[in-house]
Amino acid sequence: MRTNKTKNLVLCSLFTALTLVATYINFRLPIPSYGGLIHLGSAILFVAAFVLKPTHAALSVSAGMTLFDMLAGWPLWAPFTFAIRFVQVYLFGTLIQTRKNNYPLIFFVYILCCLWEMAGYYVAEAIIYGNWVAPLASMPSELIHNAIGIVVGLPLTVLAQKALKKTEN
Repeated sequence: MRTNKTKNLVLCSLFTALTLVATYINFRLPIPSYGGLIHLGSAILFVAAFVLKPTHAALSVSAGMTLFDMLAGWPLWAPFTFAIRFVQVYLFGTLIQTRKNNYPLIFFVYILCCLWEMAGYYVAEAIIYGNWVAPLASMPSELIHNAIGIVVGLPLTVLAQKALKKTEN
């Protein structure tokens, strides 16, 4: 039993670090907007939701992205990021938990959870900057970043699951 707890702790720490590093791999579209950062953190989000229990995945990913906000000079975003990403990953992980081979369902659930994330960041940006119209300019980059999350995340998930099965044998 202790080995399982240790393994969970190590995997949670690993996914927190991977999320932080992957979020640093980013760029912004040349549009007049405060938000809309395109990064690879959502690919790690996808993998974490498959590999870890929903609560562990949610804590790991939201902690990694919140650390990014704090270290990269976006501290106003940190509490929003933690809440938005925690709910997003928890919902995604919970809804796919028993159907990890049903790819049409996974795609649909991922889209729903991305819509939650986009709405959350829209509201956060509106609150932070006091403007309810300007956040609309961030939405194209949010769509791109979420599409990259699934395109990169799904193949990484398959590789991660294979690697974990080898370590269990």
